[in-house]
Amino acid sequence: MENPKYISVKVFGNPDSHSGAEKVGFILCNNAKFDFKEPTYAGFQDNSFYFSISIESDCIVFKLIKNNVRSFNSVREGGRLVFGISVPKGYAIAGGLSPYDALMEIKDKFIGEYMTLKDPLKETYEYNEGIMTSSKLNEITTELDTVARKYVLEAKSGPYRQMTPGGPTAYVTATQDDIRKLMADVQYAEFEPYGEVLVAEKADKAPYDKLDIQIPRPRNYTVYVNGRSFDTVTDVDKELQFNSGKNANYYDNESVTFTIRELENGKKINGVQINIDEEKIYVTVNASPKKKKISICLNRIDNNTVIFNNQPAFSLTYGADPITVKSDHNGSQYFILTGEKIGWLLRPDGFTVYFNDKEKYQNESVSLENDVLTVAYSKKQQQTVTSGSKKGHTENSQEAGRTVKFVFYEETFEDRFPNFQDPLNPLTAKVKCGDKLLKTTIQFSKTREKKSKKEFILQSIVLLPSDWYGPISVEITDGKTTYVTKQLVDFYNKETIVQFDNLEKKKAKGGISRPVLAGLALLIGLAVGFAIGNCTGWWSGGKASDPQDNSNPQKTETTQDGDTEKGGDDGTDKAKASERMKYFKDVLNNDNKDLSFAQVAEIYTEYSPDAEAFKQVDADFCKVIESYHKVQEAFDNMDVDNLEKYVEYGNKEIRLFEQHRLPVAKYFQGNDNEGRRTYFITNKERIKTFADFNRLDEGWKNGRKETAQQTQQRRNNRNHNKNQGRTVQNNNIIRSTGEER
Repeated sequence: MENPKYISVKVFGNPDSHSGAEKVGFILCNNAKFDFKEPTYAGFQDNSFYFSISIESDCIVFKLIKNNVRSFNSVREGGRLVFGISVPKGYAIAGGLSPYDALMEIKDKFIGEYMTLKDPLKETYEYNEGIMTSSKLNEITTELDTVARKYVLEAKSGPYRQMTPGGPTAYVTATQDDIRKLMADVQYAEFEPYGEVLVAEKADKAPYDKLDIQIPRPRNYTVYVNGRSFDTVTDVDKELQFNSGKNANYYDNESVTFTIRELENGKKINGVQINIDEEKIYVTVNASPKKKKISICLNRIDNNTVIFNNQPAFSLTYGADPITVKSDHNGSQYFILTGEKIGWLLRPDGFTVYFNDKEKYQNESVSLENDVLTVAYSKKQQQTVTSGSKKGHTENSQEAGRTVKFVFYEETFEDRFPNFQDPLNPLTAKVKCGDKLLKTTIQFSKTREKKSKKEFILQSIVLLPSDWYGPISVEITDGKTTYVTKQLVDFYNKETIVQFDNLEKKKAKGGISRPVLAGLALLIGLAVGFAIGNCTGWWSGGKASDPQDNSNPQKTETTQDGDTEKGGDDGTDKAKASERMKYFKDVLNNDNKDLSFAQVAEIYTEYSPDAEAFKQVDADFCKVIESYHKVQEAFDNMDVDNLEKYVEYGNKEIRLFEQHRLPVAKYFQGNDNEGRRTYFITNKERIKTFADFNRLDEGWKNGRKETAQQTQQRRNNRNHNKNQGRTVQNNNIIRSTGEER
């Protein structure tokens, strides 16, 4: 086994013309185990000697190839003598010496003592007689081993870029001084695609790739930011600036600025460490979560009046997360959002207020504006419930969970019900939902309409129990004229609007029967109500009279046709979750070729607070949503390691549609992965959708193609210049052969 204290040496040649060519080294020192092959490199015959470099899995092999040697007593020239040394992985020659120094000393020692100069002009040498005898071989081995032991090895950390076993050959031309510097550090990224790199002062029509490299090798530092590989940098004088990369909307990011030259010169910078040997820079930058104060305003709505006093006790949540409510010295209530929770403000409908006395108070709406969360609430009414044999029994109604709002323009309504304000003959309304029926009187209040030319509109509200779920039909009558809904009407945010556009006269007896009327009353719903509401201005603002107020009571009678109850709040929540899940599926669809990372983020922002509710609807598709979120998060954070892992074919933990997975996977699985990573980081801001990775791939390929064309053009230009001095045609036209040299 090789002794890691000093280099291993091997000599290959054919000293005795009568013994045949030796296929293995005939001199070995320190148990050299690297292989030698008969060197037949074309294009380097004009050099007295040249070199070979091969970076293997466990060692680096350096060879010196001496041209113009011949066997003892032979007239045949053109033979070669090869000296080779190896340096184990993780070691270097101590004292700042280069493998070049060792090879040159071994060459000079061997040629000076065991060969004879035959042609000084060509530097042709011939082996001396008797080298292949056992005693002479032992003598030579001892002499060379003594030389080898002068080149002591020491452990050295640093990059180790193994070359490709069996890969093609490349070459580099340089002066002897630069060759010495090159062999002291051969860890070039340009060498990795090749199996061997030849180094010589000159080459003539060498049939290999020529590499243009900088000598000595510039350090190629990898920068790690908070433990993640971020970028590679070779320009040591370039000013670098890094921060934690967290969302600036939610965090105050610390930043650090430096140049690698400063670090190499020993400058101390907080949060930055450099390992020059390993060519790694570690940056640690922190981020402080921002804080946002949100004031709370509780508005009780009664008879078009907002009442601020005597506010009830309550608790506040966002989705399933409780929120701590505090009070200022003046009694004002507020809460603090920290870090990413500030993002909740983008979806204020996720805030929910729960009153401690839920039998008395109910939440009407929650809105957010100018960092003030406004909760509109009202007192619950007492209802007379008639059900089965218990007619006339009075008790608290079920919690009112939905509202039917009647909105009519004054002149239109008066045309149909001229006595609608007669207290002795109030209008009555019937609201039916499936097998449930509510009968009540309705009274109207005037509200000035701001957005319309109409001076006033008339409004009235009927509250429905919370377990009523699904579309409803409505009937309004003064005992003489009766109007019914043309189609069933649905709810939006627990509220529905009924106008005369939704109604038609009920036919007299002998006309259409009630069952037929019920069948005709289908589907006008939210769309019409919401659109008209926005036009007339009554949708938002909570200005309607409150039928729950004891000064203006409604006489309400509820009957139930069957024993089966429907829905409840759980049913409503599940229906909403089902509706939103359909939207999620429509966006995250395999046919959506332009799915953007921003869309994924928006979906997850809505999904995450109510994840458990969505899982009850479709647990499998929730895994799809969470998978897309992981990919989007890795993309936003430029976490390339996880991004590659998530889109890898066969990853059973991440569930993506192939339309979206494939462009990302194809990009990162292309050739030169490190280069592609850097190109992705540089161009990330141009990527908005999954499909954009196809364009990124084209940009990468075009850039590589352009670089290759530029390299070829430089080669052609060099060949052109060489041929100018060699070939001059009679017509004075200089022809470039384009042949690589």
